[in-house]
Amino acid sequence: MAHKHETWGWMLAVDFFFAGMGGAMLVIAGLSDLFLGVGMTSVLGNLLGPCFVGLGACLLVLELGRPFQSWRVFMNPKAILTFGAWNMLFAIGSGFIFASFGIGALPWSNSIPVREFFAVTNVIFGMVVATYPGVLLARHKSRPFWTGAGIMGLFVISSLVTGAAAHMISQYVYGAISSIVSSWGIVDASSSAVLRGLPFFVAGLLALQLILWIGYVWIKHSGSTKRETIAAERWISGNYAMPLRVVSSF
Repeated sequence: MAHKHETWGWMLAVDFFFAGMGGAMLVIAGLSDLFLGVGMTSVLGNLLGPCFVGLGACLLVLELGRPFQSWRVFMNPKAILTFGAWNMLFAIGSGFIFASFGIGALPWSNSIPVREFFAVTNVIFGMVVATYPGVLLARHKSRPFWTGAGIMGLFVISSLVTGAAAHMISQYVYGAISSIVSSWGIVDASSSAVLRGLPFFVAGLLALQLILWIGYVWIKHSGSTKRETIAAERWISGNYAMPLRVVSSF
């Protein structure tokens, strides 16, 4: 039986990237605040997390078409898109509220219990958003290479890598403009967790991701269906073989 294969547009790929990165930034910010102490990530990084999720959501709306009817995606509780849309909305709201606690001029900035509450919601909604692209891919059997639970874990790791890198870059940028924003009542962020701990975290995740990708391709190549084997062949001896070998050699 012939299977029709349709390619995704570039906007969906960019949506996966930014939404996953933004969700992971929320997770890292929330966990750092809960277990390492207040102000372990920069206010800039905390603000960029929900911004990236929002950017991904906008690209998803454009990719789906009919942007002026995008509200309909919130109306079907049985659809996976509806579940993802609501979680992205909650993640954006939670992220912005959490980031506002880093602005000392705001009256609620010293409310520790409320800050911890939104740190927890950041972790929950951020993790769902970071996992969501893998869930969407895993459900589409028409694309055999991307199906199965394994792709979910790979997307979570990828999101955590990009999210941690974004926090590090944000800290560098924030340090460069700290003399300007300090007059706005923004609390300075400690650079110890961001600039010393996260690079090792990223390096460990990259090594794990490489191992899992090699295992994932091997499993697909020796999978139970012929279509999975054909799809994996492109990574082993087809179009994508050389990039995979180059990456595997490092």
